[in-house]
Amino acid sequence: DNEEAMKSVDEIMNEFFSPGGWSKCFDNIYAIEANIPKELDLYIPAAQEELYNWVNGPNRQFEAAFRVIQSGEWGQYDGFYLMEGDSVP
Repeated sequence: DNEEAMKSVDEIMNEFFSPGGWSKCFDNIYAIEANIPKELDLYIPAAQEELYNWVNGPNRQFEAAFRVIQSGEWGQYDGFYLMEGDSVP
């Protein structure tokens, strides 16, 4: 339901499948939604001393990705790589 997120996913998918893109390194790429409610999707580093769940958004994202991998819905894997959103491959 997040237009900005959908646009970002489309850009990543287009880049992946472009000539010379990431598809030279990986067979496929999947966009899997974590569906974190907005009020729980928190990442507030400045509040880490006062707010116990200041990093709840990235934690829930990791948890959702891990559960999808465990489910076998997308195949059987021995491991996975979760690249944080602020990382550059």
